[in-house]
Amino acid sequence: MEEMMSKISLYRSLYLLCLGGTLLCSGTALYLFIRLDIREAAEFLAGRRARREIRRLEEENHRKEENSPKEEEDLEGGSGPEEATELLADWGKETKDCG
Repeated sequence: MEEMMSKISLYRSLYLLCLGGTLLCSGTALYLFIRLDIREAAEFLAGRRARREIRRLEEENHRKEENSPKEEEDLEGGSGPEEATELLADWGKETKDCG
């Protein structure tokens, strides 16, 4: 009976030692994961960051293409608010001169 109790005590001590080592290693792994930013490294190795950047650039180019024809129309001679005001002012002068 005494031998069995000593083995139980030994196994309990080994269990606690292994549990302490597990907690120590888990804490170290968590610290290194956060400190070294492993998520970013995993995204880089998987190519997710590159795909995300490519998608962002394509959307940006698409938006520029949509906006460019409107800008060209404005530059080619579309009348802005200032021009419309000047035209109305000139028209008013012409009608007063006639009468």
